[in-house]
Amino acid sequence: MLKYLVYQIDEKLRMPLENVHYPTTKNIGSYSDMITDCGEGGADICSSSPGWTGHMAFIDPVPDFFPAGFDPNVEPTKAQIDEWLNMKARIVDLHPLTVAQNSLHGVFGQSGYIADVPPKAATIGPIDVKNARERIEVHALLTNGTFSSWQRMTSRLVLHGPVTPLVPSSMLQTMKTQVLVSDELAAPFECWEKVGY
Repeated sequence: MLKYLVYQIDEKLRMPLENVHYPTTKNIGSYSDMITDCGEGGADICSSSPGWTGHMAFIDPVPDFFPAGFDPNVEPTKAQIDEWLNMKARIVDLHPLTVAQNSLHGVFGQSGYIADVPPKAATIGPIDVKNARERIEVHALLTNGTFSSWQRMTSRLVLHGPVTPLVPSSMLQTMKTQVLVSDELAAPFECWEKVGY
């Protein structure tokens, strides 16, 4: 948080460190309450971009974020969706696709070195997304500037598929949200038999 975000802000413009709050192993159990308290009901904005699994932050499609009695093979009930949307921040085991996706980030060498990616993450909960006064999601991620993007299919699932804990960003269909879908992500896709990696 400090190295890759806070210290990247020009020192003259940077907020005082006492105003910087982020999840830690000590505060994760109360992190959603911290957001609610310090944000007077919720964060001003939740800015996101879906991961390969359709995750938002690390609200991954994993048992840590499945409501009671949830069966991945059955459409969730309204009560299960309501329970899911009220889950708070926690430390989660990451979905294997999230680990693979993260192995393509520069900090992990962009080389698929999954052994270097932490298998767990601290994350906000769906309640923190729900309680935010504004939500903005961007669907524009390309693989290092090429046409390749796992997010092209994920975007369609998030925006047009069912609302389900199996595609966590689909929760945005239940909330007023601004979504930017780039031309590249909205482009049609089909089978190109002679194109490889």
